[in-house]
Amino acid sequence: MRLGRRTPGGAHWEAAFSSRFITTAIGVILAVASLLASIETEAAAPVAGTNRGVLRVERFDVSGAVRDLPVAPQADLGQPPVERRSDLPTGLEGPLGPQDTDPIVQRSVGQSPDIPSTLVSFDAISSTGVYPPDTNGEVGPNHYVQMVNSKYAVYSKSGSLLAGPFNINTLWSGFGGACETENAGDPVVVYDQFVDRWILMQFTAAGPTYYLCVALSTTGDPASSFYRWAFSTGSNFPDYPKFAVWSDAYLASTREFASSSFQGIGAYAFSKAQMVAGNPSPTVISFLAPTSPSYLSGDGLLPADIDGWTWPPTGAPGYFVGSQDNGGPYGAPSDALNIWKLSYNFANPPASSFVHANTVATSAFDSMLAACGGTRNCVPQPGTAQRIDHQGYRQRVLHRAAYRNFGTHEAIVTNQSIEASAMSGIRWWEIRSPNASPTIYQEGTYAPGTTDGIHRWFGSAAQDKYGDMALGYSVSDGISTYPGIRYTGRLAADTLGTLPQGEGVIVNGGGSQTGSAARWGDYSSMTVDPNDDCTFWYTTEYYATTSATGWKTRVGSFKFPHCKVAGGTQRAYVSATAGNDANASLYCPATAPCRWFQTALEVVESGGEVVAMHSGAYGAAVVTRSVSLTAAPGVHAGISVFTGNGVTIGTPGVNVILRGISIVGAGGSNGIYMNAGAKLSIENCAISNFSAGNGIFASGAAKLNITNTLLHDNQVGVTVRDGIKATITKSKLRGNTANGILALGVVADSNTSIEISRSVVQGNGADWGISSQSLWATAGVKAFITRSAVSNSGTGIAVTGSGPSTVVLNRTRVSGNATGLYQSGAGAILKSLGNNTLTGNGTNASGSISSIPFM
Repeated sequence: MRLGRRTPGGAHWEAAFSSRFITTAIGVILAVASLLASIETEAAAPVAGTNRGVLRVERFDVSGAVRDLPVAPQADLGQPPVERRSDLPTGLEGPLGPQDTDPIVQRSVGQSPDIPSTLVSFDAISSTGVYPPDTNGEVGPNHYVQMVNSKYAVYSKSGSLLAGPFNINTLWSGFGGACETENAGDPVVVYDQFVDRWILMQFTAAGPTYYLCVALSTTGDPASSFYRWAFSTGSNFPDYPKFAVWSDAYLASTREFASSSFQGIGAYAFSKAQMVAGNPSPTVISFLAPTSPSYLSGDGLLPADIDGWTWPPTGAPGYFVGSQDNGGPYGAPSDALNIWKLSYNFANPPASSFVHANTVATSAFDSMLAACGGTRNCVPQPGTAQRIDHQGYRQRVLHRAAYRNFGTHEAIVTNQSIEASAMSGIRWWEIRSPNASPTIYQEGTYAPGTTDGIHRWFGSAAQDKYGDMALGYSVSDGISTYPGIRYTGRLAADTLGTLPQGEGVIVNGGGSQTGSAARWGDYSSMTVDPNDDCTFWYTTEYYATTSATGWKTRVGSFKFPHCKVAGGTQRAYVSATAGNDANASLYCPATAPCRWFQTALEVVESGGEVVAMHSGAYGAAVVTRSVSLTAAPGVHAGISVFTGNGVTIGTPGVNVILRGISIVGAGGSNGIYMNAGAKLSIENCAISNFSAGNGIFASGAAKLNITNTLLHDNQVGVTVRDGIKATITKSKLRGNTANGILALGVVADSNTSIEISRSVVQGNGADWGISSQSLWATAGVKAFITRSAVSNSGTGIAVTGSGPSTVVLNRTRVSGNATGLYQSGAGAILKSLGNNTLTGNGTNASGSISSIPFM
């Protein structure tokens, strides 16, 4: 947007706004009707978005390390302020509707003493010479990354600056095109806990062709290298982009304009698997919501963004959330939330859909602040007549739409700036059952300013793993409270619809913003620490001294008292000879009583650790959360299995580590069985004697890493199939009666891969040492075998099937097998880098083999 732009809707809108404050009997009736309507869910309108096909990739490459980029100079605050071009009016705004009376206002801050104080609080990026800053940030296991208009920086979790601040476009240095030349802004950063990757994004604004510039880290280090893409949105300017993590996709929304004419709300699904793999042209499905009726998408939709370690149910669409206000400018018939569903199909993009699924009635609210109507000059500040933006005249919920799957239910929390008795407040919602039958489980209006005179607005909300909620926001008044940052919250057991846990301060303001454009925001970020899944991190802007655009930003973290952290109460100990406390003095620390494996797994926190304190057998274990099972040094911790599986992992999104564990079959089915999860790491383990099953069986879209592990005397050593990305390193597979390693493609549109390096596959029965098989035309299987030895099996290495199946050999020895190499099937390919040894087999090679030496 540019300075001097007229107010959305012009004088007609402001005049209409003034007239609606006439109190009439009809107004009272409307308020009562709205309140009654809040307990019902309206029927969804049959509205669908336009499928625009697959987004075009203009450029792709891989960057160098971010930490080596030049640091950006500090902005010269003596220069005239620059307003960022974004947040344009849609042009669909019309007269305002009737004023509602909010029936659920919370008029006090709640309990005393206040909510726990901050754990960490530090200043981050300061003014860049433009406003608003569009502050947002994200927390990972070891870093905090913040982005503003138009810089980004990487911090330690104690607040130390590790890299930057950099101009955002330097992330695309050497990339070419508009992503490199434009430092345009509206940035977003997210962390994907399921794949340990960071995603940074901004738009371009110069045109005539516009881009979403997306960078995804190649590792979990946000100061290292990034995959970089320029996705073209054609002649549509992708204003106000928001990005979110979903199960097998990344979701995004935009407000799109062409020649300053509003085109609609954009919705996108990016193929996560392709992007994480560094695919130069990942599939991106693109939709445009219709502009009529305009209130169904309003001024923007937010994509749901996963918190925690549990995926949505299999097959769930991506959710997008918006709000409608019958007192707003889009002609909404009621106050409600709108749920849109993006059902994406990366294998067949035309089969995807984006539909308005539900309009969910809310308690009455009024987003327009009486003091400013349809303008930005809303919230008063001390020492100046200049007011700042309340964000209410935009009919939209505020970043983020935080999704969490609790197992027993799904929830999305979000918020919006509203009015309560002429004061700024925050309406917040918790939506449940977003797919089957969305309902408002609870909602509230947080507006203690109706009592203490302090405006509270412009929030961001999230829930921890217990269902507790935190809300961060801005504060100001016209007397002594300069624009600053505070937070509040609720425990899951608190009275529904309330935030009674008191109010905390991240930083008090010390000055006011005097820039005439009045911009504030346009968004802030409340995120949850993946390490304990219950520490909240919030960032937004504030003013330390009075100036036109000399904003500062702050990052603060806090948690509720019952949040447990790794390394302390999140560690449980087990003893093979005692199920509870009896052997604590003999085998376990006095402060950490012993348990069986399964008991410990039931009480340990997500991300925690179970430690075996002495050698023995512990029975089977079912893992339902992210956890490590570890043997103490010198201990041989065992699981003896008489029926079923030794370790079962079937919860989407979990990360599991098994270290130093011995799993022995005595009639059981599989040593380790995983059919859902994010990542399984097996280190220094031994798995044996599952004579009718697998040492390890893994299927689905997950990662499997096997290191320094022995698998012997099973029917099959390792089976991976239908989307698994596996590595086997420095391991030995011997004496398995059918197969050593079996990689399968059975499910259509799945891609399975396995990398085997520095390993020995020896004496594995009459079938195969290593086999790659695709049984479906679109089920891909790839095996890369490096510096390994495959010997003394029926067939050393086989690649078969009508579907796409490939084996690549590098510096590998294949010897002493009945058949060394075997290829059969239209889609089967066996390739060598020309540096392998094939010797001493009954038949060295059968089928079509390329470039094999020593024949």
